[in-house]
Amino acid sequence: MNRSLSQQLNRWRSPKSFYQNTQKLVLPCIFFGLGLWLYGLYLGFFEAPADAIQGEVFRILYVHVPAAILALQLYFSMGLMGLVYLIWRIKLFAYALKIFASMGFLLSVITLITGMLWGKPTWGVYWAWDARMTSMLILTLVYLSILLFQRNIRSPLLADKLTAIFSIFGLLMMPLIRFSVEWWHSLHQPATFSLFKASTMHDSMLIPFRWTFVGFALLVLGLMLWYLRLEILRRNLLAQWVQQIIQNTKAKN
Repeated sequence: MNRSLSQQLNRWRSPKSFYQNTQKLVLPCIFFGLGLWLYGLYLGFFEAPADAIQGEVFRILYVHVPAAILALQLYFSMGLMGLVYLIWRIKLFAYALKIFASMGFLLSVITLITGMLWGKPTWGVYWAWDARMTSMLILTLVYLSILLFQRNIRSPLLADKLTAIFSIFGLLMMPLIRFSVEWWHSLHQPATFSLFKASTMHDSMLIPFRWTFVGFALLVLGLMLWYLRLEILRRNLLAQWVQQIIQNTKAKN
């Protein structure tokens, strides 16, 4: 049993095997996730009642909160992958770190922009140097730094090592961002909803949020698989199996 499990893990951690095993996952994740997300947005924007205090502006949460949660989760995953890569030198994890950083940066930017749009009518200003906003800005800059490593360091191996190290040290920021609302005086209210636990948010608002989160998560997963597969091809361009894929593609066209 242990041998069989080891063989399965070896299959998935190989760039070639991962590329082959995920071929049929990408498009279903993207289209199914997009459908669920749009359905959730429809419920949130047109079916859910306005918030008693914030009014219509609260609907930004259906974009803002899923992006914020996923931006944090991706960086936490990067820290774990960076540790595994430095210990066991699994190349696939080095490839994934770059893709996770790109998607995490995009999600953190979306979080900041939607947070500012939410903040203006709620607090009267776009930016207030709130603990949560400031920590999210720092996370965005960390993501940007990792992308700059990848772009400007000519040695892919050195860039991968620095990315892994930076990702591990960045894990220290996770408690800061997650609990900043509870630890310091913050304009942000504490969490009023949860995906799996009892929530103080009414079901008419909570159910659309769950749909938007699940759909958005699947959409992000599909896009990351798409770009990770492209990264695998790019980094293994001279490999025989990649050349065979290129030849087959040219033959079909």
